[in-house]
Amino acid sequence: MNLEVGQKIIGMLRIWLFIPGLAWLMLSCEKEALPPVVETTGVIDIGLNSFTAQGTLVQTGDEGINQHGFCWSTAPGPDLEADSCNLLGPRTETGAFTSKIQGLDRNTTYYIRAYAVNQAGSAYGKEMVVQTDRTFTVPLVETSGVHTVTEYSAIAGGVVRDDGGSEITSYGICWDTEQNPTIEGMHKEFSDGTGPFFTSIKNLELRTIYYVKAFAINSTGLAYGDEVIFRTNDTPVTDIDGNVYPTVVIGEQTWMARNLEVTRYANGTLVPFTPEDEWWDSLRVNEKGFCYFNNLSSNGNTLGALYSWSAAVNGQDSLNPELEPIQGVCPDEWHLPSDGDWKELEVALGMMALAADSTGWRGNIGGLLKSTGIDSWLIPNTGATNETRFSALAAGDRFPNGDYNNLHFSTFFWTSSNYNQDNAWARAL
Repeated sequence: MNLEVGQKIIGMLRIWLFIPGLAWLMLSCEKEALPPVVETTGVIDIGLNSFTAQGTLVQTGDEGINQHGFCWSTAPGPDLEADSCNLLGPRTETGAFTSKIQGLDRNTTYYIRAYAVNQAGSAYGKEMVVQTDRTFTVPLVETSGVHTVTEYSAIAGGVVRDDGGSEITSYGICWDTEQNPTIEGMHKEFSDGTGPFFTSIKNLELRTIYYVKAFAINSTGLAYGDEVIFRTNDTPVTDIDGNVYPTVVIGEQTWMARNLEVTRYANGTLVPFTPEDEWWDSLRVNEKGFCYFNNLSSNGNTLGALYSWSAAVNGQDSLNPELEPIQGVCPDEWHLPSDGDWKELEVALGMMALAADSTGWRGNIGGLLKSTGIDSWLIPNTGATNETRFSALAAGDRFPNGDYNNLHFSTFFWTSSNYNQDNAWARAL
C-alpha cells in the first residue's frame, strides 16, 4: 500500500509526497515466563540411614516457585516422575534451602539433585553422589508390651526395628521380679526371622510384679528394648452363688473383670429381688433391691445385675470408706470400690489428678476399660481398646421411674462413697 506522509503547496500547485511500500504494522509482544534455576550445593551429616541435602534457588521466575525440594534414587538421574522426592513447598525468594533425607539403607550409594518447579516448567541442579554410612551397630529392638496376663502366665513381645547392618543371630524376651532383667536370667530365645514376635512366659508367681525386656543380638553385640512392667493376677473370685469372676491388676489394685450378678450377700442373706416398676418409682435411698435389665434373668449372665445403692453397700455407711472399706454385695475379702479407689484407678491410667477430682465427664481413659466387641457397645464403640482387660460392658441402667435405659450405650458403677444424705458417687462409661 502507499502512505500519504505530507504535502507541500507551491504556488497553486499542491504536491503530495508518497513513500511507496511502507506500511504501519500494529504488533503486541508477550513476555516469556522465566524457568527456575536451581543448584545442588552439597550433602552433609551423612549417617547410617540419612543425610542432609543442600540447595540454592538462583532464579524463581516472575511469579515464584510452585514447588521445590530434592529428588534421590539408587540410580542416576532422579526426577519428579519416577523417584523419591520431597516437597518443600512454594517460594518467592531466591536463596539456600536444606532438607534431611531419612529412611535410607545403610552402606548404599544414592544420587541426589535439587529441583524447582514454576509455570515455565521444572529444573534440576547438578547430580551429586553420596554413600550412607556403613558402620555396624548393635540392633535396634523394641519391647512391644505384655498382654493376656493370668495368675501364672503372660504373653510378651517385641520387634527388631534395625539389624545394625549385620545378621540377627538371636532375639527374644527376658524377665525378672527385679528391675533391669537380662539374658543372664530368665529368658526365651529365638533365631528364625526378625519380624514382630510374641511368646508366652509361664510358671510365674501369683499376684507378682515382673519386669520384661525384648532383646536382640548381632555380630556387633547385644541390645535391649525398653523395660515393661506387669503384674500377675489374683485367682478368680467366686461369689456365694457360685458365679466366677476373672480379675485384673491395674496399677496397684486388683479389680473384678465382670459385673456382679450375685443374689445373696456373703453371709447368705438374700438381696431383695425387685423387678416391679412401682418399687423403683417409689425407691428411697435406704431401700435394697436388684433386678435384671428388661427383667430378663438371662441378662444377668452376661451383663450382671442392677442394684440400688443401698443394696450395693448392704445398708452399710462409712464416713471414710477409703480407710474403712465397705464389703456390701461383694464376696468375702472384697469390697465395693470407693470414690477414692476409682480416682486411683483413673490416675494410674493417665488421668490428671485435677481431672480425677472434678465431676461430670472428664478425662479420656474410658476406652482403656471398655470391651472392644460390638455385641455390647453400639457401633463404632469409639475409643475402646480394653488394654486393661477390665472388659466393661454397656449394661445400661434403670431410672427411678422404673424405665430401663442406655443398653449398649453406657454403663454405671456405684461407689461406696455417698455425696450427701440422698446421693452417692458413681462412675459412668
